[in-house]
Amino acid sequence: MGWLYNFIRAQGERNYGKIYVRFPEAVSMRQYLGAPHGPLAQDPDAKRLALQKMSFEVAWRILQATPVTATGLVCALLLTTRGAALTLRQLHHTLQDSLDYLERKQNPMSTSALRLRSPDGVRAAVDALSNGHPVTRIDGGREPVWQITPEHQHAAAFYRNSVIHAFLETSIVELALAHAKHADGDRMQAFWDQAMRLRDLLKFDFYFADSATFRDNIAEEMAWHDNWEDHVAAGGDEIDALLFDKRPLMAEAMLRVFFEAYEIVADVLRDAPADIGHKELTQLALGVGRQYVAQTRIRSSESVSTLLFATARQVVEDQDLIAAAPDLAERRDAFLRELRAILRDFDYVGRIAREQFVAREAKARRESLDSRPG
Repeated sequence: MGWLYNFIRAQGERNYGKIYVRFPEAVSMRQYLGAPHGPLAQDPDAKRLALQKMSFEVAWRILQATPVTATGLVCALLLTTRGAALTLRQLHHTLQDSLDYLERKQNPMSTSALRLRSPDGVRAAVDALSNGHPVTRIDGGREPVWQITPEHQHAAAFYRNSVIHAFLETSIVELALAHAKHADGDRMQAFWDQAMRLRDLLKFDFYFADSATFRDNIAEEMAWHDNWEDHVAAGGDEIDALLFDKRPLMAEAMLRVFFEAYEIVADVLRDAPADIGHKELTQLALGVGRQYVAQTRIRSSESVSTLLFATARQVVEDQDLIAAAPDLAERRDAFLRELRAILRDFDYVGRIAREQFVAREAKARRESLDSRPG
């Protein structure tokens, strides 16, 4: 490891941030692969599948040991404001729900993230990010404000992406609740079906726990809300109230750009030939994506990315929407409609998140007025 130490020393005095070294719970190779000369050794297909499952488990455990950082949380928050700048007070009170959630889930957090409990800690985080990084500070008014401008969205997304794993399941919960609100028939079944469907669509972008553990994790989180199953079954206003009481609401911050990328690719496929090549599909998606950004049909230029379109291609291949088939056009249209319905669910959750923000703002103002000397 001497070369690594010398390389780091050679980078000079500039502060590039911190490196966190943590070790998750070990994975037993024998549990997945069996004895060295056991049955799997004689079955290449079974061995390949077992190796894949073990690799996913290793990746999942690494994520569980990865600490959430202040830079990731701040960038995630500012990327949801659509370019609007926030004051220090607004940043501070909005971040508290995320910190509460991480503590309740016992997620590891960096020291910088723990310091977000105080306004001074928030100020240190945004000052670090605005020193040649993706956050812009605007001075000269009554107080400084911070924003992420469009040209810095991709850079900010790098930091945001480092914390998605901590909010992945709770974001899926929000979208599944939004879907269940207007579902016909058994809304509880609709909730669970949609949660598993979203997990399946996102499997090329994220590592998940196995299906049973994933369901257990969601059930455990939903159990924080009294009689949650009754509220979901009732639908309508009761799901509105359930989501408004949920803290934090993270789906827009964490997952919207991925589904926007999927939608762009699905839209391109509407009139694309069967067996369209990777390069051609990507070029068409980039063109349509830039058009949609200009028309504000999607929220962020971040969704228009060759990297996101590469996994979107995997998604549509997994849905069997590339190879020629008699019903290909109908299935492509159905998939596009499904994605647009999911994006409407994002809109719904986003509206409730903004209502939460307004309620917090009003409360903070009242407390500020009450604290002034008479």
